Amino acid sequence: MNDKRKAGLEVAAAMLGSEAAEEMVKAAKSGAFAGEMGELALDAVFGTLWTRPGLSRRDRSLVTLGILIALRATGEMR
Repeated sequence: MNDKRKAGLEVAAAMLGSEAAEEMVKAAKSGAFAGEMGELALDAVFGTLWTRPGLSRRDRSLVTLGILIALRATGEMR
């Protein structure tokens, strides 16, 4: 497991719960389209975007909520 994947797994578990993070790992190992999406989410979203310096998780969450509200993406806000 590379460093980005490990960091992404830690952040995903902290934000979504360990069960959801483990499901992402299972999907990433499946080799199907869902697996590629799981890998992308763990590496790029949680491993890179949510771990880079500059904003706290709280602040990143507020920015994300602001964007979702502006887009009227109520389903994603749940």
